[in-house]
This record gives sequence, structure tokens and C-alpha cells, in this order.
Amino acid sequence: MNRLEATQQVLKLEAAAAQLRERAKAVRLQLDADARHEFEEQGAAPTWRLADLGTWSLPVSKEAPYVADPTALAEWVKGRYPSEIREVVNPAFQTALLSRLTPLGEVVMDPANGEVVPGLGVRPGGLPQSLRFKPNSDAMAVADQVGAKLAGQILDGLGIGGEAS
Repeated sequence: MNRLEATQQVLKLEAAAAQLRERAKAVRLQLDADARHEFEEQGAAPTWRLADLGTWSLPVSKEAPYVADPTALAEWVKGRYPSEIREVVNPAFQTALLSRLTPLGEVVMDPANGEVVPGLGVRPGGLPQSLRFKPNSDAMAVADQVGAKLAGQILDGLGIGGEAS
């Protein structure tokens, strides 16, 4: 096979792969929409267990503080925990701090002293995140076999054949 033919094959294969990825994305988006609709109707995150295939689940966010203004947080930490400041708040301390703070409406409070911590925001809880699928190992083996057969059919249809030359 010369470079022209090889380049034509690459273009065909990449175009076919892009089309298949787009189709899979469209099906996933429809499943995600179905899960969000079910969440809105029933008020609980759905989990769909499909015998011999796997499990779809829709995780739901939990209300949690996050750093909305790093400069304001650094100033606050500098005044109360000066050993935890370098050029920025010590990342390990920031993680520990966020885990012990309490969201209160749109602000975050330090339960140790009731103080509102500047520079933090509240990420709302109860919002659906991205639908996830965890396939069973047997289902993946079957999907791999079907995928290989489908790839062979696509390669034949593109006039490439199943074997790399």
C-alpha cells in the first residue's frame, strides 16, 4: 500500500470512528434525558440495573462549599491560620477546611466559631450529574466481540478489509 492509499484509509477510518462516536453520544444523551426526567418526576436519582449488561446510575450532587474567591479565602486563612499560607492556601489544609465547613444558604460558616468564611461559595446539592454506566465484565466481552465483527463489516464496506496492510 502506498502513502496515498494509506492516507485515504486513515481518513475513512477516522471519519467512520467520528460518526460512531457521535451516534453513541446521541444515545447516551437520550438516556441522560430520560434519567433526568425520571429524577424530576420521582424526586429520586434513578438506578437502572439491566440483567447481564450492567447498571446505569445518575449521581446527584451534594451541597458543599467551594472556593469562589481564592484571594478572599487566602486573606481569611492568613489572619486565622498563618502557618497554612505560602503563596496560596496549603492545598491539604484547604481540602480539610472545606470538609469541616457548613454551607448556610449562599454562605459558608465555620462551625467552630460561627464565622462566615469569605471567598467561599455554596455548590447546591440535589442536582443530577452525568449519567454513568458500569458494565458487567461478561457484557464487555460480548460487546468486544460484536464490536470486532462490526468493525470488520465497516472495514469491508470501506473497501479496506479487516487486516492492516
